[in-house]
Formats: sequence, structure tokens, C-alpha cells
Amino acid sequence: MNAVIRRCHMRRALEIAKSSVAEDERMHPLVGAVLVRKGKIVATACRGELSEGEHAEYTLLERKLPDQDLRGTVLYTTLEPCTTRKHPKSPCSKRIVQRHVPAVVIGMLDPNPKICGRGERWLIEHGVDVYRFPPELMKLAEEQNRTFREQFQSVSREAAPKGRRPVLSVDLSGRWYAVWQSTVDGRECVNSEVVDITQRGTRIMMRNLNRSLENPRGGYLWRGELKLYDNSRLMGHYVAAEPNVTAKGVFYFLLNHIGQFMSGKWVGCNHDFDLTWGFGVLARDIERAREKFKRLKHLRRGVTY
Repeated sequence: MNAVIRRCHMRRALEIAKSSVAEDERMHPLVGAVLVRKGKIVATACRGELSEGEHAEYTLLERKLPDQDLRGTVLYTTLEPCTTRKHPKSPCSKRIVQRHVPAVVIGMLDPNPKICGRGERWLIEHGVDVYRFPPELMKLAEEQNRTFREQFQSVSREAAPKGRRPVLSVDLSGRWYAVWQSTVDGRECVNSEVVDITQRGTRIMMRNLNRSLENPRGGYLWRGELKLYDNSRLMGHYVAAEPNVTAKGVFYFLLNHIGQFMSGKWVGCNHDFDLTWGFGVLARDIERAREKFKRLKHLRRGVTY
């Protein structure tokens, strides 16, 4: 299936998502799902299409295609499949595996920190090939659910003594987009990834949720840990999360004053060198990450936020 057809299916899922029906007054996401076999659409569904509260993937797989063999299909969904449901319901990620759907293409990760990245990782761990919408369509998916996303993002200011910079209480948990400067076969390669961050006080755990698509070697999965100092500086380390990859190193980032992006450098080893380094930027959206990365690369001196 060529890239043009794949994008058509992604756009179709985004269009279908607009018809989602909320089951109550709370904020719920707009979700569209499209199942494809050999380039042709088998069925589509949106959240709440047939019954209140039913997830798009459930409607598609269990209500519309309950008896079909789904081997050889590809599921396009605008939101990461869920990992938890109240008994006796089953999460969508589990249903996808049970119905033998071999590949899933996701528009955006769930902004709920309790779910973010876990659905994607669960699918990968159970043998499903997981891909992401390209950045421009990912941005459309996120814009479509802007209000739903915003309820999970919180940054608050606390009072500070006169003449001093306000102290920030920053919650960095959730989905971030990273742009890294690295090398492949000795040549520069700029990689982009989706990163899941979980914060507990000043301790921050992080892991990438996808291998870089720009890296001709395919990139690798990694995990890391940072510590937040003075609500503005982060220091820590990372290590490859794959058994055959030995990459590891350290991070230093400077956090902007409202906690929406961080810029810095990594130092470590990779496939090419035992000691190397590069710039890195993490931001709440991919466009800002790319913009700040370009600015960082062209600076000859330090950064101040």
C-alpha cells in the first residue's frame, strides 16, 4: 500500500471522528477508526456511534465485524487504544490482540497520564506492529481533541517574594515530542520521537514510545531518568531498553519558564562512537520541538529562558 493511500485512510479516520457522540456532560475524546484490508476499507466506526460510551475500536471490531477473520488487516485509529475498562468490559488494546489485527496506526497518544503510551506499548509487546500518523496529520488529531487534552495539562504558579522569579509548580507528566541530533554511519541524522514522561516530585522517568522514522537504522527504544533542580534544570541519564543495543549516556536540559519545552544536550555512546554528543529538544507539540531545535543548533553561545 503506497503512502498516498495510507494518508487517505488516516484522513478518513479523522473525518469519521468528528461524528463521535459523548455519553454525558464530561469531556470525552473524538475518536475515529478505519479497518483496511489490502488497501480497501472494510469498516469504519466512531466513538458512541451505535451506543453511548462505546469506544470506536469496540464498535468496529465487536459490533460491526464480530465474526470476521481480521488477519491481514490494518487498523487506523485517531487515538491510542485504551488499556483499562471497568469490569466486565475489556480494553480496546486487548481486543485488538484477541482479534488478531496485525498492525495499528495511531493518530495521537491518549493525554491521560494513566493511559499515555501504555496502549501502544502493550500492543507492541503482544506482537502488533504499531505505527504513527505523520506529524502533520498527528497535529490534526491533537487539534481535534485540544479541549480533551488540555484537561490533563497543569502548570501552576506559586507566590514568590518581591524581586524574585516566581516559583513554579510544574507537572511534566504526559506525552512529549523529542528531536535529537545524532549520527548514522558518521553522518548527522536528526531523529524525532514521542516520549512518555512520568513525574514524582523532582524525579522524572521517561521513555520513548516509538523508534525514530528518520533513522535509516530504525533507531531503538530507550528509558531514562531525570532530576528537576530549581524548577528549571534537569539532569539525568538514559540507557537502551533493547537487549542488543548498548547505547547509553547522560542528559542536561534547561526548562522554559512555563514548562512547555526543554532544550539541552546528550552525551554518550551510539552505534558509531564510544563517545559522542548532540543537541536535543522536548516539547508538548512536534512543531515547537522542531522550531526550538533549529534555533538551538544555530546558537554559538548559551541558552537563557
